[in-house]
Parts: sequence; C-alpha cells; structure tokens
Amino acid sequence: MHALKYTSRPFTVLGLLLALLLSLTACVHEDRAVTLKSDGSGSYVLTIGFSEQLVSLASDQISSAMDEFGAKVRQQGGSYRHYDDTGYSYWAYTRPFATIAQLNQLVQDAPQSGGSANGSVPTTTQDTFTFTQQSGFLSNTFHVTGHMSMIVPQSSLGNTGGVDITPYLKDMRESFSVTMPGSITSHQGGVVSGNTVTYTIHYNQQTDIDVVGGGLNLASLIPYAIGAGALIALLLILAGVLLWRRRQRAANLRAERESAPAYAPAYPPVYTPAGPDAPTVAAPVEPPTSDAS
Repeated sequence: MHALKYTSRPFTVLGLLLALLLSLTACVHEDRAVTLKSDGSGSYVLTIGFSEQLVSLASDQISSAMDEFGAKVRQQGGSYRHYDDTGYSYWAYTRPFATIAQLNQLVQDAPQSGGSANGSVPTTTQDTFTFTQQSGFLSNTFHVTGHMSMIVPQSSLGNTGGVDITPYLKDMRESFSVTMPGSITSHQGGVVSGNTVTYTIHYNQQTDIDVVGGGLNLASLIPYAIGAGALIALLLILAGVLLWRRRQRAANLRAERESAPAYAPAYPPVYTPAGPDAPTVAAPVEPPTSDAS
C-alpha cells in the first residue's frame, strides 16, 4: 500500500488521528486488477477508496492528490473516474500497457501527496508485484509473484494521546487479481474463478502471491498464417492458369473446326422405283418338260 503524505501541523487529538489515518489507512480499500492478453499487453485498474468521513476531514489533501494522479494517468493514455458507494469515496484508474516491462512499472505507481520530508508521515507497508513472461512456440506463459501486507507494527502507531485508533484500522482492505488470457496453470493461495485468481487481505493480515498461467501466442502464429495464405494464393493462381489454358485450348479446337472446308458426304446410291410408263419386261418362259414313256 502506498500511503499519502501528510503535512505536519499542531496536533489536537483529531489532528493526530487524521495524521495516523492518512498514514495507516490512506488506502482504506485498495484494489488492483490486471488483465493480461496473450501477447503480453493488457490493462491495469487501480481503485482506491476512502471512507466519506475521512474524506470530509481531509478533503483538500485527498482529493487534490487523487485528481492530480488522475491527470497524470490521462496524459499517459489512461482514464480515471470518481464515484461514491456505500459510505466510501472511490477513485478508479485504468491504464493500458503494451509489455510486461511496462506493467511492472505501473503496479508500483500510486497517488502521492505533498509534504516536507520532516513533516510527512512515513509509509508503513510495502507491497511487491512482479510479472514475468516466457514465450513458447504456440503459447506464452506468465508468472506473477508478490507480497501484500496490512500488518501495522505497534511502534508505527506512535503516541496517540491515549486514544485507541484500532477501530479505525479494522476496515482496511486490499485485494489483487490477475486474469490470464487462457487458463490458470498453477497458483498458491487466492481464490480462482475461471481464469482469474484473486487475493484479499484485511487489517493485520498478509499473503504471498504466486500465479502461473498462459494463453495462445497469436503473434507467433502470424508468420505461419502468412506463409499458409501465400501458399493458398499460389495454388489458386496455378489452378486459374490451368483452367485458362484448358479453356483456351478448347476455343482453339472449336475455331479450327469452324474454319475447315466443307466436303460432300459420300452416301450410297438411292434406289428409285420405276414409273408407270416404264416398259414391262416379261419373265422368260421355260420350255415344258416331256415325260419319258
């Protein structure tokens, strides 16, 4: 958790409580959500919420720091919005990233408030998040490790003037979720839902993060897709050439037949019957045959 710095002033009990709250629970609700794509790009959403009572006590310090960070996010191509929900005031920052190296920088970035080095309240917790990527032939593997802690050492509470501030700390909550482009290969701790693993801690809790997952490496398939497309295009061209040559040959044969000279067909003579005026030829009469006596 990244704490907002607070400028030192003469402390009443209320002022001391405010300083401690800004130090220890400046991120009363802090949620990080990372969505990975198969090529190592994706989006990172950081949501920070404060109780409305705390915001009303230190609206200038909190709102100015949160809006200033939002302006920075927008300049870098991201977006942010401010909304209220069930007694809390939230700022949500959405930032795209193109590489895992860029993501490792984003998860370490959070709003900071001004204040002198001597007058600022020190950060009491440190979270770590590390993303690595291993490229394979057809898939990419992503490994997420880290540590979240909301354990508050008693020594950091300092002198509260006899006021018990523990009730102010019990509502602290922090979560981290990562969504893989494909499936979850392995994980330690956390809650799995589909291809998302979520870790959540509260006051005086801590946890280690360890998630492995992956997804289809579409970028590695592009050269093969281009090669396959070129091969298919070549086959289609060859098929078109063969078809054109066949049609051309058929057209040439048809043209040759049409230009050849015509010859009278040799048919056998046709028998024509005699007309009614044609002379009649008598059949020869054979002489009678005599009987020998």
